[in-house]
Amino acid sequence: MVAVGFVLVIHEHDLVVQVIASLTWIVVMIVTLWIIGKKS
Repeated sequence: MVAVGFVLVIHEHDLVVQVIASLTWIVVMIVTLWIIGKKS
């Protein structure tokens, strides 16, 4: 679902929306990797 939303945002032409989406995506990836690291 997140990937689908991310792809939809990429098609938007608003630069601010793209920047916010990119930062959100990076934060989600960092948190996901952190959770995986905590579990192992």
